[in-house]
Amino acid sequence: MDTATQSTPPSAPPPPAQPAGAAPPLNYAPTAERVRIGFLMRFVAFVIDAIIATVLARVPMVIFGILHLAWLGAIIGGVLALAYYSLEVLKARSLGKMLFQYTITAQDGSPATRDQLLKRYLYKQLPQILLIVAALPIPLVGLLLSILAGLISLVIAIGCLFVLQPEHLALHDKLFKT
Repeated sequence: MDTATQSTPPSAPPPPAQPAGAAPPLNYAPTAERVRIGFLMRFVAFVIDAIIATVLARVPMVIFGILHLAWLGAIIGGVLALAYYSLEVLKARSLGKMLFQYTITAQDGSPATRDQLLKRYLYKQLPQILLIVAALPIPLVGLLLSILAGLISLVIAIGCLFVLQPEHLALHDKLFKT
């Protein structure tokens, strides 16, 4: 689940004190409450991330395409895009999410565990991983993996529409309790 921080009204009681030396959870402001993010703002953050990942992926493809090694450019670009999206595992947010102060949390609003973030990442990036392998110059394997990646992408895209439901949880949020 992607959540954002909203200011708490002045009449709200102060938050509990942190133990000495304990770091506050990621993106938790002392006077804030957590809210689930709806479809439109999640989509805007996704578009920002997609633009960044596309640039990271396409630059090596163009450079290596000029050298007649387009398959190598596709692999390097795919790995760069995967590395960019790994911010969701390492920081519980991507640059698109950071821009709007969104953080991936557990469904109860607590910080998501590294295990939850990793499983969520692998689920969402499975098509990209398959396309990287498909870029290898192996006859027929590339075609089959590309088709499979497309079908999995369709399932993920449909699962993202679950955010339109009242609880604002995409399929990957439900599966991995984020």
